[in-house]
Amino acid sequence: MGSKLIAYVGGIIGLVAVLMGLIEPSLGWWQMRYEFGPFDVNIYINAFGYSSNTANNNVELVDNTLLLAGMIYLAGTLLLFIATAKNMKAGAFLCAILMIIGIILFCYGLYGNEGFGDLLSGMEFLSGEEHNVFFGTFKFLGTWTWRLGNGFFIGVVGAVIGLIGAVMMDKR
Repeated sequence: MGSKLIAYVGGIIGLVAVLMGLIEPSLGWWQMRYEFGPFDVNIYINAFGYSSNTANNNVELVDNTLLLAGMIYLAGTLLLFIATAKNMKAGAFLCAILMIIGIILFCYGLYGNEGFGDLLSGMEFLSGEEHNVFFGTFKFLGTWTWRLGNGFFIGVVGAVIGLIGAVMMDKR
C-alpha cells in the first residue's frame, strides 16, 4: 500500500505543478524578468507553453512543442492515477516515464525555440559572453534575468516520486 501512496503523491504533485501555472502565472515553468528604473516586467511560461506578460497582460502560445510537452506531462500524470488504482506496475512506470518525457520535451522546446535563440544571440553579441535559455542574467539597459520556474522543478519532483512509487509497486 505504501508504494501506491508514493505513486499517488507523485501524481498529485505533478498535477499541482501543471495546474498552478495556469492559476498563478508566477508559478509557471519558465520566467524572465526585466528591471530598468521604474519598469519591472515579468514574463512567465506555463507547462503548456503559454506566456503571460505583466506589462500588457497578453497570453499567447510560445511554441507548439511546449504545448505538446505539457499535454504529454498531464496525460502521464492523469494516467498514473488510473494505473496506480488498478495496481498496474508496468502501466504506472510508463506513466511516470511519460511525465519525464514531457519535462525533457519542454526543455527541448525552450532550447530549440527560434525566438529565444535570436534573443540570446543578440545578448551574446552585445556582451561577448555565452548565454543559455534555462538560466541567466544580462545587464544592458537594465537587468534581464531568466530561469526555469518553480513549477518546472515541482514537476520534476512529481515525476521522480511517481517513478519511485511505480518501481516500488507490488505486481499483480
